[in-house]
Amino acid sequence: MAEKTSTISNLKYDPRNARRHTPRGVGQIERSIQRDGFGRSALLASDDTIIAGNATIEAATTAGLEKVRIIETDGSEIIAVKRTDIVAGSPEFTALAIADNRTAEHSDFDPEILQALIDDDLIEPDELWFPEELERLLEDRPSEEQWEAAIASVPGGDKSPYQRMAFMVTDEQAEQIKQALASAKGIGDFANTGNENSNGNALSFVCEMFITEHGR
Repeated sequence: MAEKTSTISNLKYDPRNARRHTPRGVGQIERSIQRDGFGRSALLASDDTIIAGNATIEAATTAGLEKVRIIETDGSEIIAVKRTDIVAGSPEFTALAIADNRTAEHSDFDPEILQALIDDDLIEPDELWFPEELERLLEDRPSEEQWEAAIASVPGGDKSPYQRMAFMVTDEQAEQIKQALASAKGIGDFANTGNENSNGNALSFVCEMFITEHGR
């Protein structure tokens, strides 16, 4: 079993991560890390893409942690993180245990990504959910008719292809994004059009301004 040291910036998020974490949940993890230190390990693929622990790494990044100790294994051994500074039954012990349980409650599955993984035969849903559970989980997913109607409402130009994207941000970052979008909506070519893709158009306009200013 090999061990190496890396940096948190070298880790890569899974673009098809089906788990959605709320800013509140990530914030709770961040506060726990700041107060009690790091306690929950992440699971990485061979190329350092995060399999499990996306929210934990996101919170650790925001908390200012940089170093990552990576234990390389083929899955035949149990990897345990031992905090030598924490005694069983102590306030720190209890705080970490409860925080680990509570933060898991502030996440759910993204029905769009989950359905795509099922369609691509990347997971066996019957092994994880009863049929009625999966039906409830996916019922919030917009129908093809609703998605087609949303695309049809976007004015002008070729309407295909379109992509749906999801990002995890902190509360502070969310406010900055909202302010940027609000400003862009007032000065772009699509200003005051009232179309349903105004946020997407505004974000594209902000990115275009950044690329123009920085030449990349």
